[in-house]
Amino acid sequence: MSTLLPSALPPIDDKAFFSRALEDGDIVGVDITVYLNGYHGDTSQTFLVGGVVSCALMCVFFIFTYSHL
Repeated sequence: MSTLLPSALPPIDDKAFFSRALEDGDIVGVDITVYLNGYHGDTSQTFLVGGVVSCALMCVFFIFTYSHL
C-alpha cells in the first residue's frame, strides 16, 4: 500500500515525489480551493487507480456516501 500522503503541494524541487508514477491500487485525492474578491470556494474529487483493495474501496465509498447527506 502506498504511504505517500501530502496534505499540501510538496516543494517543486522534491524529485522523489514528482518522479513517482501512479501504481495499481493508488487512491488519489484532488482538492481545489479558490479565493477571489473576498469569496471562497472549494471542491474535491477522489480517483481510484486500477484495482483497489476492497477495504480501501469500502472506506472511499463510506466517506463519499456520508459526506453527501
